Formats: sequence, C-alpha cells, structure tokens
Amino acid sequence: FGHRLARAIRTRNVIWYPYGDFNPPPGEGSQRVLRSIEGIRTADPGALFAAELAPPDDLPAANPDANAVLSVNSFYGNGPDHNGAVYETAGAAWDDRTRDGAPRPAWVCEPPYEGTTVGGPGTADAVRTTQWYSVLGGGTAGQTFGTLDIYCFHPERWRESLSTPAARELAIQFAYYDSVAWHRLVPSGTGRYGVEIVTG
Repeated sequence: FGHRLARAIRTRNVIWYPYGDFNPPPGEGSQRVLRSIEGIRTADPGALFAAELAPPDDLPAANPDANAVLSVNSFYGNGPDHNGAVYETAGAAWDDRTRDGAPRPAWVCEPPYEGTTVGGPGTADAVRTTQWYSVLGGGTAGQTFGTLDIYCFHPERWRESLSTPAARELAIQFAYYDSVAWHRLVPSGTGRYGVEIVTG
C-alpha cells in the first residue's frame, strides 16, 4: 500500500508521519510501521519522514526503531510532563544528532490550539509562547499552528479563523525569523538553563 500511495502523490512537498500519537513497542507493532516506510521509500527514495510519538513530548530517540528511519525531529508543544517548558524538549531535539553528527531539523508539530484547551489554555499568548520557546530552545524549524474552528473545520467559522489573534501574531514572528539567517541559528544553553537568545 505504501509504495502505491507514494507513487500516486510523489512530491518534494510532503513529510510523511507514519507514527501518529503512538510509540509502538519493539516487535510486531513497530515492524508494521517500518514496512509502510519501506514501501513508501521503494517508490520515493528521497521521501522525508517525521513522527508524532506518544505525548507529552517524546522524540524519535525515545524509540530506536523510529530513530533509525526518521529524517526530522518533531514534538508536541506541551513540554515534559505537560509543564509548558517546550524549550526543554527543543533542547533535547537540538542535542539529538544524525549519524554524521548534524542536528536534525526540529519543530513543534502540535502546539496548543487557539480557542480550545487541547494542549494548553487556548489563548493566543500561550500559542505565541510555545513558538518562542521552541525556536529559542533549539526547534529552529518552527511549528505548525491550529485554531479550534479550523481544527474542527467548522463550516461557518473556519474562514474567519484564518485571521485570529494567534494567526496574526505568528505571521509577525515568522516574518521576523525570515529576516535573519534562521538556518544558521544555534541555541545558547538550550533547555538545560531555560530559554536563552539564539546566536548565529
């Protein structure tokens, strides 16, 4: 199935997420996921893979099977023990290296949602804080973003939710990141000492 799907939508704009909210135990459960990755790579050898392992903030390194096949790091925006300290997870992601010693790109793949208490209080400032914590702590690839009416695809309100306070504020943040050589940023201190300014 994986190779047929990859062939059907082969593109450089896809990052595959074969692990979804789950950290399978070694053995048969993990092997099923690995076979799907193998099938996709048969059709698209350059395919990129990430994972959203078990909450609150597991990284691929927490699962040796996943760690061996994933291209990029991604993590929840909850912080260890749901404590909001996303910079700690971002720092751990920065410290997680590929076989050649380079840090893998990392981002928050599911931060708190605006307008609902999924993953946090649902406020624009909580979403904004997660973004700063991630990037300054080592998740220099940024984050995804969600708001309640888009998350649920509310038929009457999703369009107006494209310009919520958090959406507007994140656009400002990303414009700032785009104005600097973000791909050369190196976290100073990472999560071990709290959030510190990045250097480049």
